Amino acid sequence: MSRSPRSGILAGGNWIVDHVKTLDAWPPQDALANITAESWGNGGSPYNILKNLSKLGASCPLAGIGLVGADADGARILDDCRAHRIDTTQLRTTPAAPTSYSDVMTDSQTGRRTFFHQRGANALLAPEHFDFTTPQAAAAKIFHIGYILLLDKLDEPAADAAVQSLESGVSDYRPAASVQSSDIPAFPSLPADNFKPQTLNSRLARSAPAAIPRICDVLRRARAAGLLTSLDCVSENSDRFQTIVRPVLPEVDILFVNDFEAGKLTGIDLHTTGKLNRADVERAVRAIVDLGVRRQVVFHAPEAACAASPDGSLHWQPSLRVPSAAIKGTAGAGDAFAAGVLYGLHEDWPIADSLRLGVCTAAACLGSPTCSDSIPSLQETLGLAEIYGFRVLA
Repeated sequence: MSRSPRSGILAGGNWIVDHVKTLDAWPPQDALANITAESWGNGGSPYNILKNLSKLGASCPLAGIGLVGADADGARILDDCRAHRIDTTQLRTTPAAPTSYSDVMTDSQTGRRTFFHQRGANALLAPEHFDFTTPQAAAAKIFHIGYILLLDKLDEPAADAAVQSLESGVSDYRPAASVQSSDIPAFPSLPADNFKPQTLNSRLARSAPAAIPRICDVLRRARAAGLLTSLDCVSENSDRFQTIVRPVLPEVDILFVNDFEAGKLTGIDLHTTGKLNRADVERAVRAIVDLGVRRQVVFHAPEAACAASPDGSLHWQPSLRVPSAAIKGTAGAGDAFAAGVLYGLHEDWPIADSLRLGVCTAAACLGSPTCSDSIPSLQETLGLAEIYGFRVLA
């Protein structure tokens, strides 16, 4: 398959500043603890992924979509994006809410962290903030959004006529009728028949939901603009995976899920033996493909990653054996993994190579308590495989 002339990654969703504070000890209720160190870092799916792609040295255009507050944290995000050549045209400022932030309190004696989160401007992000008609969007190849379940307005049920047709499973509904097979960016391994509208309709009929979240409109318009769509979830312990995540999957080309999220989507316990069970993982990712994901379900856990596609192919990639002494923090490791995979898929690498870069980027992320500070260049990141080696899968 020839390489797509399109180039660029757009990423939208949660833009967060992490205010990291290290405490001398975790205090009991009503007591005082001393802050011994403090720093700030990037947080949120689009922010982490785009910054990591920039640090890896991705040569394609990078652009963010979202809302920040008219405050110091918002200005800090915008300045940081410009420093990492991330276009901020659609990263808008609102006076209606503060920039979303998390106070991350770390107990220096145990290393354990507690998070206090301000949802802020992210809660106001709505479908109308996403414009896929710009020249930049028309030239881009991939649109990523995250985190579903942490974007209040986008998680709400929609009520427009087109989406109501989607709800009812009407057979002649075309979520992206303007997209022809020739319009879809090149992507290895899968036949074009997997992406025809009638295939999508049959999948919708199998999982017709009671309500469709507003994020579905964003994904549908992105696909209509010829973009590959990529989605990531937040690990929320609720039943909303069935009511919010599951209905949008037929509009998703690439879905990232961790072991917890895969279990919530499928009801399959992936740790029946006390460790990751390969057979159960394979059963879960194939079940998620059957829910309508169009190209790749990309699963990740501390032990390994696995990708499944509608043509039945399955690829495993063990994680790196990073020693405990080299691990400074785990924040952002999942987003680092996603950044590595999206880098490879954008460059039309085979999925096996994309997964390898994903686990190497996740390993690099572990070298810092922040989400991106320890991400090196592409070659240095891939070189971690020689330094640490890969786990052996049972």
